[in-house]
Amino acid sequence: MTEAARLDSVGEVAATIPHIRAALGRHPDNPVIMERLGSACIALADKKEAEMHLRESLRIAPQFAHSHLMLGLLVEAKGDNQATLRFFQDLTARFPQLAAAWGTLSYVLLRTGDKTGALTAAKKSINLQPGHFALWDVYALALAATGDYAEADRARAKSRELEDFVFKVRYTAPKRK
Repeated sequence: MTEAARLDSVGEVAATIPHIRAALGRHPDNPVIMERLGSACIALADKKEAEMHLRESLRIAPQFAHSHLMLGLLVEAKGDNQATLRFFQDLTARFPQLAAAWGTLSYVLLRTGDKTGALTAAKKSINLQPGHFALWDVYALALAATGDYAEADRARAKSRELEDFVFKVRYTAPKRK
């Protein structure tokens, strides 16, 4: 897994697959490795294999919120707004502290026309993780959808501020070997 992590860190996702598969061969019931393989398959657009590994990971470790979140993104990719809505409503009920799930729920609620619900979900997401720029974008969209354009502009500004900070830290920090 160390080599897979190194390859992933330099953007060589496809090259990670054999290393992750080898680790899974040595530890066939390890849900963390299954989740990692599912994540790599998502990055390579192999949705069918990704879903298989994520579902197996969750069969063994249903408490893995991140695996649920990744599976939800696969559900969303199928384009069925109602199935996606049910998935993320269930996910936020099961993992009420998972900010990304609330953010995605907000997007789905916007697509289904529930502007008030979208705003509530977006507020919840930024309250849970106020330093996440993408969640502020979701909040800005929900605010604009409900007609609060001035507050939406402030939320967009907050998102840009956080995004600038994240990318400044990520790309100007000294590289580790």
